[in-house]
Amino acid sequence: MYTTNIIEIINSAFRRVTDKKRIFPSDEALIKNLYLAIEGFEKKWERSKIKNWSIIYGQLSEIFKERLEV
Repeated sequence: MYTTNIIEIINSAFRRVTDKKRIFPSDEALIKNLYLAIEGFEKKWERSKIKNWSIIYGQLSEIFKERLEV
């Protein structure tokens, strides 16, 4: 449902990281910068957890029983 938006956000952030500095001394330096960008995402997303998720999930599981069964 939200996958495309998340992927686009990550790709644009990676572009920002690589656009600021076009030349990296090594592949390892590039990977380290991208890793640090991912770390920033995780901190941001941890703070923005969905409120009342257990209630929402309960309602969705009633509406979409066949889709959410494991």
